[in-house]
Amino acid sequence: MNKLFVLTFILIIIINIESVSAASNTITVCPSGCNNTIIQTAINSANFGDTILVKDGIYTENVIVNKSVSIKSENGANKTIISAKMSSNNVFEVTVDNVNITGFTMNNATDYEKSGIFLSNADNCNISKNIVSKNWYGIKINNSTMNFIINNTAISNTGSGISLNSKSDNNLLENNIAADNGGRGIQLDNSDGNNITNNYVSKNFFDGILLEQSTNNKLMNNTILDNKDVGIYMLDSFNNTIYNNTVSKDSIYLGHSTHNTFINNTIEDNDRGIFLGSSDPIF
Repeated sequence: MNKLFVLTFILIIIINIESVSAASNTITVCPSGCNNTIIQTAINSANFGDTILVKDGIYTENVIVNKSVSIKSENGANKTIISAKMSSNNVFEVTVDNVNITGFTMNNATDYEKSGIFLSNADNCNISKNIVSKNWYGIKINNSTMNFIINNTAISNTGSGISLNSKSDNNLLENNIAADNGGRGIQLDNSDGNNITNNYVSKNFFDGILLEQSTNNKLMNNTILDNKDVGIYMLDSFNNTIYNNTVSKDSIYLGHSTHNTFINNTIEDNDRGIFLGSSDPIF
């Protein structure tokens, strides 16, 4: 290949990257006294790749994220609260790829199956360091892949803390807390190839972690403690790897689930460790 052509091609890429970086702006939102006092208005005026920086305060709105932007609080979730204006809608609803949402408390999406954060057909998003509480679902993901759900706290929601549904494949759920929810801590329904690692799942009303019709998932290094039904419940799920988890005051139940691999798990302080219902695990 001609060296001049290669050099020209590289220079074009560099120029394009610099142009995109130069074009990216930061839009500031504050409760009062600045140009933008509503997060949705800032999103509406944003361009691809912009950052929306949200100052400390309480914001009452339902936010539709339909652009690939980063939305972050200035000083973290404890100081930046987004409460659903209408409980019948999600607090944040993401409908596009490449969105980052970091550092908010989200509540009051209390109607049936509404969420603090809802990803729908959205890939390669980063949801991190949020507190989702007192919604129906904490975080719900539908038909969305390659997302990073990291360092979030999903507590005291009516349904499940974190829910993956409808072919939500190849996502990473890491270092989250899912506790005291009215449903499951973490549930996967018809979702494959996900990595569920280093999460703390405790005192949920039903199961700690549910896998239903889900295959090739990895559950690793999770602490699962004192959930009302069982710690890990697998139903019609196959070829999953359950590795190095601690399941305490809980048990593991497999229903019609085969070719699942269990390695180096600690199961303690319970009436029964692993219950097999028409299942054939691999130990």
